[in-house]
Amino acid sequence: MKSFSVVVLLLFVSFVGNLLADDFVLLHEEDVKMQRAFKHAKSTLEQFLRLVDKGRNPRYIFGAYVQVVDKEQTEYLWVTDLQKYNDEYYIGYVISSPRLVSTVKKGATIGFRKSDIFDWQKYDKNTRITHGAYTSCALMDPATQEDAQYIKENGLQCTRKNILPTCCYNNESP
Repeated sequence: MKSFSVVVLLLFVSFVGNLLADDFVLLHEEDVKMQRAFKHAKSTLEQFLRLVDKGRNPRYIFGAYVQVVDKEQTEYLWVTDLQKYNDEYYIGYVISSPRLVSTVKKGATIGFRKSDIFDWQKYDKNTRITHGAYTSCALMDPATQEDAQYIKENGLQCTRKNILPTCCYNNESP
């Protein structure tokens, strides 16, 4: 069973690594697309966490985009192998490379509250579709050939209708 968990973790690290390419993006609080993506992810978080709370399911790979605050620095890091720790905390492995915070390292197990999750993703291995990943979609422009291909290859659902119905491309209004 332990080797299966390691394989699933490696698959997720590989998948998210390809999906996000560990790009580092500095955002401003005024970034309309990202703020709307955060808001949409938060509005759908309960449904996602109900699946996580049921425990591991070999069909899905779960990830969360977690806010980490260190002194005056704030960074968002992708975490995998999510598990409910207790009524207040979740735990998981950091798969992003922190660049602003020094209290967390890639590969570390961290604990975080539900309120620290600003995005989530669920990869369905049967359908090869990624649900969630709203911030990833907000950073892309599906009108460009490169981003459209990336979205398709990674099973992202980056459409205005399916992903961010009240936003998000080209800073458009609802």
